[in-house]
Amino acid sequence: MYFLDPERLIFSQPAVNGAAPAARCAHSVTVWDDNLIIFGGGDGGRRFKDLYVLSVSLVIKYQTEALKKTKKNQRRIRANSEKASSEISAVLGSMGLRKYAETFVREEITVEMLPLLTEEHLVQLGVNTIGARLQFKSYVKALTASENGQGTKLQNGTTQSPPTAQNFANLTSEIQSLRSAVHSLCETLH
Repeated sequence: MYFLDPERLIFSQPAVNGAAPAARCAHSVTVWDDNLIIFGGGDGGRRFKDLYVLSVSLVIKYQTEALKKTKKNQRRIRANSEKASSEISAVLGSMGLRKYAETFVREEITVEMLPLLTEEHLVQLGVNTIGARLQFKSYVKALTASENGQGTKLQNGTTQSPPTAQNFANLTSEIQSLRSAVHSLCETLH
């Protein structure tokens, strides 16, 4: 059985509970209140003398609930995607490679995946210049070293750890908070 959404002209199969009637022909169907009543029929070799009742209002209720859950999940996925997008943009920006951010986002590459990228991957992503690839490799090497408890020795003898993915996530969040605060302040002043 299929339902037609007349606004979007889309057919969908309802989610129902209980035993479904066997495939049949020559059956009787009638509508009573908000129930669809199916009786009898057969499958060519057998005759059925059974009765099934489908509550249309319950089916619509279940479909509405399922649609709400789907929309909620889509919003959650979109929010996670936007967060990952801003993180990878921030990381690439810190490397001086922000122009590649859109490609990395489109290819669903997250900050955690950066150490996995090979020279071939970078070329496929459009990072065609040797300088850009060297910059990328240098950053990933420093990132990996910092996550392993190592750091970069500076001229003054101190060790500087490069930013980690978590640091970038925190920094991105702080920047967004500051932008919101500045925006609110500007609206208040006008």
